[in-house]
Amino acid sequence: MPASIAARGAVGIRKEASFASGGGIDSWQVVESASLNKTIVNVYQDVIRSSPDQIAGRAAHTLVAGQIVFPVSPANPTQWFECGIGGTGPFTPQRPLSSMAIEIQEGNIGTIYSSGDVISRLEFSSRQGEILRCTATIEGQDLSQRAAGTVSFASGDDPYLHSEAVFTLDGVTNSDVVAFSVGVDNNPITDLTANTFRRRDIPVTKAVVTGTISIIFTDTTLRNRFFNNLPSRITAEYRRASKEIQFDLNNIKYDSSERPLEGQTAYILETLNFTAFVNNPTSENSLSVTIT
Repeated sequence: MPASIAARGAVGIRKEASFASGGGIDSWQVVESASLNKTIVNVYQDVIRSSPDQIAGRAAHTLVAGQIVFPVSPANPTQWFECGIGGTGPFTPQRPLSSMAIEIQEGNIGTIYSSGDVISRLEFSSRQGEILRCTATIEGQDLSQRAAGTVSFASGDDPYLHSEAVFTLDGVTNSDVVAFSVGVDNNPITDLTANTFRRRDIPVTKAVVTGTISIIFTDTTLRNRFFNNLPSRITAEYRRASKEIQFDLNNIKYDSSERPLEGQTAYILETLNFTAFVNNPTSENSLSVTIT
């Protein structure tokens, strides 16, 4: 039995200069969960020469995919936002996006190192009584094993709380928001392998920004905007002292509105799904994330 197989909740990251260029880790991130999985696609031939068994088992292709969930705090490395949204701040959907090198520490057993990781979706979410989280969904090129070691890094500070958020809906501050989420889908091309064993690239295509907002149902303002198919604006500011992360969605349309009755002792919660868009691509962004 090894001396320790306890998880340490640490992930190292690096913004790569070019796809799968690798390099040493330059930032560390406290995480809640991390899972990158490698799949080896083997070729098993059909019945040959009167054999009832599958013949051969040659490796033909590899795939890497997974998710990393981490708390959003004032000390977060900005590589997540640069590689998952675009730009250097404010972070707005831009192309092309850089790939990442990611190192997941696994106790004293060693680490998993992955180069050529592209963030296919970056989603932020919070709800009452919870923290602000970010979920990075990843498509990668390959995994490799590294020697055992102990990483020493500053763990950062406390994550933002949902209760520290200020939500402004169509220019009016709203204190009834129970839950909020927004994510950008980068729609990567994940099968660009050609005649190579590993993915030769994972280019991202169109950015699609979607999300949800849940509000205590007290009036018909948002419902009417949904029924009348009117554009809206959402600003979410998570503040702590002089630090802040702000999400701006200048143009959204509510795609659906749900107001279920869940019992005589429950309040009515209105949950709206939305999609962000631009009217003028030369001067507008569907999503803008500002960090101060």
